[in-house]
Amino acid sequence: MKAKLIMVLLCLSVVGNANAISASYRSQLEKSGCTQVTDGNGTCDIHKSKRENMKHHHAELAPAERTIDQAVAGKKLSEVVPLLVANGWEQDDNAPLEFVSKEGVRMILDVNQSNDQVQGVNLK
Repeated sequence: MKAKLIMVLLCLSVVGNANAISASYRSQLEKSGCTQVTDGNGTCDIHKSKRENMKHHHAELAPAERTIDQAVAGKKLSEVVPLLVANGWEQDDNAPLEFVSKEGVRMILDVNQSNDQVQGVNLK
């Protein structure tokens, strides 16, 4: 019994904290506003500031926003929702005019309440 107890105590004293990432990498992630996933897939640069990464992110979304705008502007909301869902966008249950892509991009529809027409979109 003593031998088992000594072995357990010895093992516990040898085992230390297991950190998945180093402190310097964690610091870079915090300063850049990146996550391990966005750093790994190349959509965020840990060597840039949060502001630079956000500016780059918004610059990438602008062409997509224009393309979606052209496809849905002027259409009735009842036509647009099935079109977006068919193209992989998931409607937010808590906000019926918001959709989320598989990549995590959030789309907010700008709808004219008087005639139920979509006027445009905002991507975030």
